[in-house]
Amino acid sequence: MAFITKDLATIRDDLLRDLKNLLPDADISEDSDFYARASSVASVAEGLYQHQSWIVRQIFPDTADSEYLLLHARTRGLSKRAATSAEGISLITGAVGSTLSAGSTIQGDDVSCTTLEDITLTANTGTVKVRASLSGTA
Repeated sequence: MAFITKDLATIRDDLLRDLKNLLPDADISEDSDFYARASSVASVAEGLYQHQSWIVRQIFPDTADSEYLLLHARTRGLSKRAATSAEGISLITGAVGSTLSAGSTIQGDDVSCTTLEDITLTANTGTVKVRASLSGTA
């Protein structure tokens, strides 16, 4: 079960409750000195809880930030690969005799690719090798 950390208001309220139990006559209203001190201590405690949570995320490669992910990889003898671009075949439609030169950009709704070869349509359709315009992970 995950440990639920308290937020600033809860920590402050707990501190003020404990103070009131120890000193029943203590003024713990929002304008009191005790309230200001409890707020500052609660703020520090909340920051420490957040930092601990961040540290725990760095322990595991699947939740670590990029910098710490590289450290995990290095301890396992791994290094980051260069980004790669997907390649494949695209179906082209057009008039017979139309040409599409290598380096032309084909765009769809969410994708863009570049042709890798020249093509002249001998029918209303043809296929051409393409490479994605945006690189992805290896």
